[in-house]
Amino acid sequence: MNERLRFGTDGWRAVIAREFTFANLDRLARATAKWLKQSGRNSPTVIVGHDTRFLGRQFAEHVAKTLADEGAAVILSGGNTPTPAISWATKVLGADAGVVITASHNPPEYSGYKIKAHFGGSATSEMTAAVEAAVEPYSPNRQERGGGKVSEEDIAAQYVEFLETRFDLSSLHLDIVHDPMYGAGQGILSTLLGSDCVTEIHGTINPSFGGVPPEPIERNLEELMRCVVQEGAAIGIANVVDADRIGVVYELGCT
Repeated sequence: MNERLRFGTDGWRAVIAREFTFANLDRLARATAKWLKQSGRNSPTVIVGHDTRFLGRQFAEHVAKTLADEGAAVILSGGNTPTPAISWATKVLGADAGVVITASHNPPEYSGYKIKAHFGGSATSEMTAAVEAAVEPYSPNRQERGGGKVSEEDIAAQYVEFLETRFDLSSLHLDIVHDPMYGAGQGILSTLLGSDCVTEIHGTINPSFGGVPPEPIERNLEELMRCVVQEGAAIGIANVVDADRIGVVYELGCT
């Protein structure tokens, strides 16, 4: 329960119910708050979101509550949210950090904890090292301190509205097949471009990801390739589960 928690490439990832537990999330959230305070942000604001992985909502709510107990003002995204939306909100709303519960392309038994810095990008190695150093043993009998609060906003919807103001998509008339790979990118392209232009596959919640690894690389996109050809689409676009990376299939069904 008190094993050392180490960040890898863009986050800490572990197997759910083995290392990835509510207790370890408690430790990481408190360490995140401690790092922010050590950086001079005594009453930090933190954006918290999650993708479609198993127990993602419950994990995010636990992180939000723990950060608030450490005095943070937490904005919890109202539903499954792409990582780029959390990055955008962290910067635009002037937050001190963002946290995303996601294991990116890892298998379904994994979950993870990504930190976004105040500038919206991934926390630097120096920042995550400071968080690691601040992790303390889990204390199940810790007395709640409070002082912070949790509010909820639909960050994904705000992000889509922002994109609509920045790009003129009215003249884009392409038939597109979109594969969000059962992830947080569901509905984004069809909202931006219209359902007449976008055919979406794998747009439901399925924590097992249909038995296909949720990474948008060629061997995992066979159905998208077939659909692009069958629909006569100009392009196919796939997103990793938290929608911060894409894979592209062109009109002949090849990546």
